[in-house]
Amino acid sequence: RPLEDLDSEDVVMSFWNPVDLFRQNIRQNIVQLFNIASYNESLFGKLLSHFRKYKKLLPKELRENLKLFYIIPNSVPESEILPPRILHASKIINPNQAALIASWIDHKDGSTYYLPKEIPYSFKLLLRGSRDGFSVEDFRKRCFNQGATVIIIKTKMQSTATPSTSSFQRQTRTGQIIIGGYNPESWLGTNKFVSSTESFIFSLCSDTKTQIVSRATTCRAISDDNDLNIGFGCGDLSIFKKSCRKNDYMYEILDRTEFTMNEIEVFQVVKKED
Repeated sequence: RPLEDLDSEDVVMSFWNPVDLFRQNIRQNIVQLFNIASYNESLFGKLLSHFRKYKKLLPKELRENLKLFYIIPNSVPESEILPPRILHASKIINPNQAALIASWIDHKDGSTYYLPKEIPYSFKLLLRGSRDGFSVEDFRKRCFNQGATVIIIKTKMQSTATPSTSSFQRQTRTGQIIIGGYNPESWLGTNKFVSSTESFIFSLCSDTKTQIVSRATTCRAISDDNDLNIGFGCGDLSIFKKSCRKNDYMYEILDRTEFTMNEIEVFQVVKKED
């Protein structure tokens, strides 16, 4: 039967007979079961409900992760025991942050954002710096001529930057800062600026509650360079020069003009078919 149709009791008993429940490796079996079920959100939910009755059987790490999942749906615990795997090729952002970026792509800049399960886009990993390299050549090889892309950079800094407008209250941004930008067009290396009303740059904090999204205010939205000037605006986010200077976008995304890149990921963005 399909996994979705299995009763949680069926799933449990398919892994163990009554004698097995008393074996010393029961905890390893439980972890294995939850890792398999984590690929199927419906089944994962059934197991959550079933094992709440037997929480003393669960390893401490698994109990903590399940508790976190109940409190923060689609959260990503830092362990090998995973919640449902909703868009998680990224090692920088979590599913909630991916949903936020998808919301910005669709101009949902207000208070109503997509949930992770509602994301209407597929995100295909094209480049990860630690895996593929951090150079312009690596970017050209893997990211040119790929259609719409989102670039995500993990920096080594903290920040206190906020949009400089009265419609935002100043707030302290704590934790590691993630910055990036969305290009709705292909990177081609034309050495020209490209106009776009759909592009944006952004910054996110690890607390997920503090973020800045900044949209182009001039026709110089995309710096479609073939070398170090690849980025957004005239220096608003220069990927390989590792600098941010407000020129052609509404807000600055960092409170300083330079950053240190700890990791970079580039995803191809494709609209899902209905």
